[in-house]
Amino acid sequence: IQSGSKREKERETEDIEEILKEHTVEEAEQEIPAGRTIRVLLKTDQFQGIIHKNVKLEVDADMEIFLYSDENGQVLTKEPSFDLEWKEGILFLNGEVVVDIARSFVDSAGARQKTNVVVSYHKDIDPFNRLELTKENILKTLGDKNVACQKGLVEMFDASIGSLSVMMPFGGKYQMTPTQVSVAKIPVMDGKTNTCSILAYGFDPYLMEYSCYAGSMYSVLSSMAKTIACGGKLNNIYFSFQEYFERLNKDEVKWGKVVEALLGTIKVQDHFNRCAIGGKDSMSGTFNDLNVCPTLISFACSKANVLDIITPELKAEDHYLYAFIPERSKDGLPDLDSYEKMFKDVEALTSDHLVLSSYVVENGGILAALFKMSFGNRIGFEVNSDLNLLENYAGAIIVETDRKIDNAILLGKTVTKDYVINGLKMSYEECFSAWFKTFNDLYPIYHTNSKQDIEAYRYVGNNSFKAKELTDEVKVLVTVFPGTNCEYDTIRAFEKEGAKCTTFVFRNNDEKDVEESIDELVSCLDSTNILAIPGGFSSGDEPDGSAKFIVNVLQNEKVKKAIERLRARDGLILGICNGFQALIKSGLLPYGEVRTLGKDDATLYRNDINRHISCIANTRCTSNNSPWLASNDVDKTYAIAISHGEGKFICSKEQLEQLKANGQIAFQYCDIDGNVNDDEVNNINGSTYAIEGIVSKDGHVLGKMGHSERYVDGVFKNIYGNKQQNIFRNGVNYFRKDK
Repeated sequence: IQSGSKREKERETEDIEEILKEHTVEEAEQEIPAGRTIRVLLKTDQFQGIIHKNVKLEVDADMEIFLYSDENGQVLTKEPSFDLEWKEGILFLNGEVVVDIARSFVDSAGARQKTNVVVSYHKDIDPFNRLELTKENILKTLGDKNVACQKGLVEMFDASIGSLSVMMPFGGKYQMTPTQVSVAKIPVMDGKTNTCSILAYGFDPYLMEYSCYAGSMYSVLSSMAKTIACGGKLNNIYFSFQEYFERLNKDEVKWGKVVEALLGTIKVQDHFNRCAIGGKDSMSGTFNDLNVCPTLISFACSKANVLDIITPELKAEDHYLYAFIPERSKDGLPDLDSYEKMFKDVEALTSDHLVLSSYVVENGGILAALFKMSFGNRIGFEVNSDLNLLENYAGAIIVETDRKIDNAILLGKTVTKDYVINGLKMSYEECFSAWFKTFNDLYPIYHTNSKQDIEAYRYVGNNSFKAKELTDEVKVLVTVFPGTNCEYDTIRAFEKEGAKCTTFVFRNNDEKDVEESIDELVSCLDSTNILAIPGGFSSGDEPDGSAKFIVNVLQNEKVKKAIERLRARDGLILGICNGFQALIKSGLLPYGEVRTLGKDDATLYRNDINRHISCIANTRCTSNNSPWLASNDVDKTYAIAISHGEGKFICSKEQLEQLKANGQIAFQYCDIDGNVNDDEVNNINGSTYAIEGIVSKDGHVLGKMGHSERYVDGVFKNIYGNKQQNIFRNGVNYFRKDK
């Protein structure tokens, strides 16, 4: 009802409701006053509609959709069953008043408050850290908490999940150059896309402490610089800001910090014509006498093409090193025109694929950036510059090229190893140690357990693996238990090789769900060629260790017999990470059958470092005694994503000898050149004999900790080595008629 006062509307609605109660549809059409536009959410299934200006209003069976029909009964449009109208501060929902407030209050967006602010900066602080270039200051800078290596902390988080990470957090041959941006492919089921997103942050606590206005500007500019440096485009950038300040109360100086920070971000956004979308702020960073540092973190988000992404590790010796240094005022304010020119110059170089690596200057200055670029491939550099190499030229960009370029300052060139800095010679070992050791006690990178005597295992058999019954359509059953998180990657890996995958989700809401899931699993097992148990954290890996939930399911008598039938008809089984844990703890590995285990049987235990590890591990194929390994070259090395907290393979000496004799050791951890030893850098979790994966005696069951399914084209660009492991192709081809 779109006319009249609030009470008039109520009366008219009541009158219409009375008419509908007392009259048939035909009678109601005559009684309802003409000339009104009426919409009533009908409460009775007897009323089908009213005629108004030759348009009939109908209600479907669930009373949710209005259908408009012409005189011939043809459906014209559909729209939701609620009708909202706002007038004079009153909101009507289907004719009922739901909001009745003054419009002037709504326009005020709540209680408007005012306060005075005081804008200031700390003249006695030098936020740019202009240190004298000495060996002592260089090593001190590398060990500074804002510069030092954080790999031991970063590896606690899964960086390869979803097969999306274009760059791992640490890259290079030795995985020691930290990345400054998060670059991820846009998720599509088959992984076939080159479209990616770039997310970069900018924040410097010293600059914010000096001046919230200048600090917030540098936060935004730094996030932009990191985006441009890795191959992003200026015009694709959008922002989101995270603000965190002490409790403000009525303090004018504290309020001034907030105002300064917001004005700084607006200044940069206005100059570059880039907007911020959303964000979060908190003014509660106070506990007793402790206050947080004034904080405004800029997140720059943009789209890009995987092929344009530049990784930050130095690539080779005898390359040029250049610095793009923007200008700033004597008060420390950035010259935005200068930054804009730098962004455009670097973007032009990256678009022409002339930049081999790049890094944005932050705390620690140009030298800290160069050292971080060098550690990943252990490539040295020799620089000679009048610049203060330890000064924080916030947002400046360092690039590596194989040719001379204009509009940048030549710093020097890359060399085979070690460093020469304005004539000062320094070794790789002393510089890396200073950077490495700061957090190593708190967040250790490598375990320090006792050494084992390990040698490279090698088993080459003459078996020719082919299933007894071949087929044109290979069926794969991919299980999803509570906590599984790698099923999509596993499905994609098998489907890429031509398999037809069925996803089985185990439901455990109640006893009925469990019983039905058991029966459904048995049915699926009886109609598949391959059982694949993906990785994840089954029931949070609790209680009593990883994969216990899956193991209990596998030990169910119905499921156990279905697995026996699968094995009897030449079926294959694959378990990766959490799936490997389930196979080991159920007896399917190494025995090939579900059985009760004893205290001396093999198991998977907590990593020696006693934390989760996420990185790329080098592994070596050590056997061809399995359909899963049939086309693999023994001794070939791979760079495989790992992500686990309980991946240490443990077995007795007697069982180890049996595994070796039977050709059951499938993969060992190794270095990038294939050398096997118990070095904590290579045998990352401390596994017995550096074992990464094993097979059953007949080779039909394979379990491994490494996530072979996580590699697709375009990911792990800063990782060196062979990242494609063809176990999925081998498994499918075992059953194929045409292979």
